[in-house]
Amino acid sequence: MPRLGTRLRSLRGPRSLAAFAKVLDLSYTFVREMERGNRLPSDEVLVHIAHSLKVEAGELALMTYCDRSELLAAHLAKCGLDVAPPAPPAPMGAIPNRPGPELSARIL
Repeated sequence: MPRLGTRLRSLRGPRSLAAFAKVLDLSYTFVREMERGNRLPSDEVLVHIAHSLKVEAGELALMTYCDRSELLAAHLAKCGLDVAPPAPPAPMGAIPNRPGPELSARIL
C-alpha cells in the first residue's frame, strides 16, 4: 500500500474522490492515481496539496519519497522513524470479502 495514497485517502475521509480532487484543484484522474500509488506528485504539487488540506508539507514529502525509494524507507525505519501512515480503522463488524476459488473462477 503506498504511503502517500493511504494518507490522502484518510485525509479525504467520506468525501467522494471527485469532491476531494476539486478541493485540491487537481484532476480527478491524477488524485485517483496518487491514491493508488501509480503517480507521485512533484514537490510543488505536494506543497499545494498540503496547503489545501492544512497539513505539513514535510509529512507528505516524506511519504512520497519513501514511496519512491524503499531504500530510504528502510533506512528511516532502521533509524527508528516510522514513515508508514496510520492505518485506517476497520469498520465495526466488517467481514473480509475473499471469494473462494470457485467464485473467482466464475468471475474470470
